[in-house]
Amino acid sequence: MNRSKRIGCYLPGEAALKHQALSPLSTALARLEDPLLRQARAAAEEEPPRQVLVPSRPDDPQSLLLAAKALVFCGFPLQQTNKTVITREAHLGADTHLTVFFSTTEPDVPIPFGADRALLAWITTLTYDTGWVAFRSLTDFFDAFHLKRSGVQYQRFEGRLRRLLSLSLSLILTTREGTSRLNMRPLQRAFTPRDGIEVRRVLAAEDGQQLSLLPSNLQRYGIVLDPEFHRYLRNNPVKLPLPLMRRFHNRPLFWDVAAYLLYRCFSSRTYSRVSWKLVRRQLASQDQHDRRLARTINLVSDEIREQYPDFPARVEAGSHDLIVSPFRPPAEHFRP
Repeated sequence: MNRSKRIGCYLPGEAALKHQALSPLSTALARLEDPLLRQARAAAEEEPPRQVLVPSRPDDPQSLLLAAKALVFCGFPLQQTNKTVITREAHLGADTHLTVFFSTTEPDVPIPFGADRALLAWITTLTYDTGWVAFRSLTDFFDAFHLKRSGVQYQRFEGRLRRLLSLSLSLILTTREGTSRLNMRPLQRAFTPRDGIEVRRVLAAEDGQQLSLLPSNLQRYGIVLDPEFHRYLRNNPVKLPLPLMRRFHNRPLFWDVAAYLLYRCFSSRTYSRVSWKLVRRQLASQDQHDRRLARTINLVSDEIREQYPDFPARVEAGSHDLIVSPFRPPAEHFRP
């Protein structure tokens, strides 16, 4: 599939980001017979090779998360809600407006909230290459975010995954050229241990090995992205440094603010000022108190500067305008 045809299936106005060539997965994956996995693999083969940066060890400063752009600008609710549909809005540019509708497709399963955003970012990082991943254990997820391995954490993972599986997204992107709509379910399918007894056995068997991609392990954990969501992710990824984002794993408001600030600075070409009106429209769904929101943004900026002292984003006193300028983490924080 040529590039013009491939880009044509994405939302207009979303800037595609360039990536290096991806390393091929193990040839053992070719023996997987699940039809959804074959479909995901076939779709991935149509894409030009790129390289994805995935967590390889918990303290690797080169590790990055790859999040979908729409979910960086329009995050999950901070706390659990009984609503079955939630609307978020964001301005991606002077003439580009994004609306995201979150809904749940199963009775009694809430819309993802809180730290569910961290699990989804981890999943989209691992599945960015082919649209799916299979692994033997949850060790790498726990290590990536410095979580203690315990039965409670396994139960939380199962709950978060269930909410993500029930999630449905509707994106409406309005630009000068017109309006585009995209409906999708981020996760199409998942395999997990069958019952609590097996979960306890898995916990007892954990030995700290890396993710295994052998087909014989698929019956334990495997995740397949919705093909539409995978295409959107491939064309609209946002890089988030894992060593920084793990600070905010259990602080979803700080996670959202950090992702927003990082994207603003990563995409900035020059010193610029974002009016408080736009900032508030972007983040007020999480906190509608102006002074408290401004203070939160500056607190997050200060935490980012603990990792990256030259990080430039700040809220200006008085006007509350957000000041941003071009910034990239040091070169050694990216893999060659």
